Amino acid sequence: MIRFYLDKRVFINCFIVLTLCFNSVSVMSQGKHSFEQSIESKKLVKSYQDIANSFVQDYFILEPSTATGLGIHQFDAFVEDLSKTGLKRKVEIYSSYLNQLQKFSPEMLGLTDKQSADDLILLKNYLAGQIFDINVLKTYAKNPDLYPSLMCTSIYNLIIRDFAPLDVRAKDVIAREKKLVNLINDAKSNLEVDLVPKIYVEICLEQLPAIINFFDKDVNTAFVNLKDKSIQSQIKIESVNVASSLKCYQEYLKHNLSNRVKGNFALGKDHFKQKLYYDEMIDDKLDDLLNMGMVELRNLQNNFKTIAHKINPNISPKEVIKQISLNHPKPDALVKSVAGNLDNIYKYCIDKNIVKIPGTILPTVEDTPPFYKALTFASMDSPGPFETKVIQAYYNVTVPDSSWNKSRIEEHMRLFNYPDIKITSIHEVYPGHYVQYLWLKSNSSLIRKIINCDSNVEGWAHYCEAMLLEEGYGDGNLELRLVQLHEALLRACRYIVAIKMHTQNMSVKTACDFFVKEGYQEPSNGLREAWRGTSDPTYLVCTYGKLKILALRKDYKQFCRDDYKLVNFHDDFLKIGPIPLSLLRSELLPDVRR
Repeated sequence: MIRFYLDKRVFINCFIVLTLCFNSVSVMSQGKHSFEQSIESKKLVKSYQDIANSFVQDYFILEPSTATGLGIHQFDAFVEDLSKTGLKRKVEIYSSYLNQLQKFSPEMLGLTDKQSADDLILLKNYLAGQIFDINVLKTYAKNPDLYPSLMCTSIYNLIIRDFAPLDVRAKDVIAREKKLVNLINDAKSNLEVDLVPKIYVEICLEQLPAIINFFDKDVNTAFVNLKDKSIQSQIKIESVNVASSLKCYQEYLKHNLSNRVKGNFALGKDHFKQKLYYDEMIDDKLDDLLNMGMVELRNLQNNFKTIAHKINPNISPKEVIKQISLNHPKPDALVKSVAGNLDNIYKYCIDKNIVKIPGTILPTVEDTPPFYKALTFASMDSPGPFETKVIQAYYNVTVPDSSWNKSRIEEHMRLFNYPDIKITSIHEVYPGHYVQYLWLKSNSSLIRKIINCDSNVEGWAHYCEAMLLEEGYGDGNLELRLVQLHEALLRACRYIVAIKMHTQNMSVKTACDFFVKEGYQEPSNGLREAWRGTSDPTYLVCTYGKLKILALRKDYKQFCRDDYKLVNFHDDFLKIGPIPLSLLRSELLPDVRR
């Protein structure tokens, strides 16, 4: 036998070589496995995206009025099918998609595409929420305003923007109006006296005159410049038919349904929690939510009293805000006054590097459409994120109706005092809703363009109100700060009222009193807010979203440390899109790089 004698150095070198060879084989094996896993992940992502794209197409077919608003115009001649058969079909389609999506896991998709992973969660949650609304909450059987409001929106979306020639849109209006009468028949068939709350009937009756007037007058006015008089005549005929069906519905509600209904608007704890999760992915305990809201309310009240005392220590805080509110434009000058502030706010956001604003076109300020006036103070109406032919946005402010008495008009206009006009414009336009919309247009996700989370959208706009003042807008004006706190108090009251109305049997009267006493609101606005809360149980989203965004900003700042810039936080936040804040947090913090 031949023996080989190795010295220590040679032995060590041989060991290293052998070890490296072994590790190389191991790495190659692992690399092959990782490569194959990556290929499979990409295939999985593509498979998911194919299903998601298919859902989007079916969504547009099932929701043609919404599709028009989003900027998709292949279905402009159609309306939603709210018959029992149509609703059953919708549940079947959405259930089928939900079943198809069960084979995908966010963890697996997240290996190659974090956005798709979160879109999967978002889409599953949306589908489950829609099924829950139809099968459990039964909004279609509970809310009589669902039908006329949809009828109005379906036509309004066709006439408000020039995305197609006037005659083309006119033909789609005629096609839609021919189908709208079916919605009234569906309403009468679907509404159940044991489910419909009387307050819902009252709200619907409050809004119906304006909706009827829309079809009697506004639709015809929109097409007054049509060259083809035969089309114009046909629009008049179909609009009269729709208006007549709505008048019959009005009589039906007044003299038939109103006296028989015995439903309860309150969702109850279980259904309220489920709706919060499906709509917002909020899974906090109700007691914790309520405590968080009460802490915020008390903090705001203390700040409000402190600022009010600085302005005038000789009168109560309520009197201070009342005196400020007396300084407002006349009703016929409201639109001009609001429009006069937009350019100044826009320039401040740019000059102070608050947020990147894609585009330079200011929205057009207009009176709120009459059919939205009953429950709307101000709103931002931007073109859909898929719209390619028009870019004009409308900032609606509610000018008092000529039928209102002097007392109601004055009470309403006090909400549009000069400082409040600025705060509302920050919320609705710069850097609030309108800026978020501008960012959404460039988002690559189809799902994020059609499924929005209100605690993100409304939370962002509400967050912007105080943030912009903190960044120096208004030069420390105390009246402006007090009015901003007044708006925050309103949102905090909504937060608490929403939970108490739907889980603790708070009445509409008590809710109205809460807004007046705790939020220092005018009685008319308190009543409007209480009414809204009966059918909008998640309108706690402004305050909830603001608090979560502030917490997220704090963590973002800690993550970035010396590299932190406010504009980076805002841009990174908006770039992700209006998804639930829990999902947004998971995307934002790990990927912060500057």
